[in-house]
Amino acid sequence: MKLEQRIGLQPLRYHEPHTLYMKKPLVIAILLAAAAACHAAPRWCSITSKGPNDKLFYPPIAKAARVGGDVLSHIVYKPNGKVENIETISGPPMLSKYLAGQMSDWTVMTNAKGEDLCQTLVIATFHLN
Repeated sequence: MKLEQRIGLQPLRYHEPHTLYMKKPLVIAILLAAAAACHAAPRWCSITSKGPNDKLFYPPIAKAARVGGDVLSHIVYKPNGKVENIETISGPPMLSKYLAGQMSDWTVMTNAKGEDLCQTLVIATFHLN
């Protein structure tokens, strides 16, 4: 038995050159359109306020461990205010995990119109008194 048959390789087939060249631009156009749709970045929007019940609390474990500092996060949200994704950029891990957990339930207010997702940066400062 030949090696090609044992590993399941199929022999190369000859394609008419005109059919191959006619399909190639169409396939490339479809792939480019799909890639653009999948990787569309959210637009940058401003947060005008947050929901009245959305409060930022100092994590008790961080307070007991005397951990403080600034947390920089990138959030993606819908124009209706629902937070979709939170990514920590920098800050103490103990604080950043707690911040992401709190903000995932928040509703932010924005003046953005339409249905496209929004993104912004959030800086949360945790200082012990």
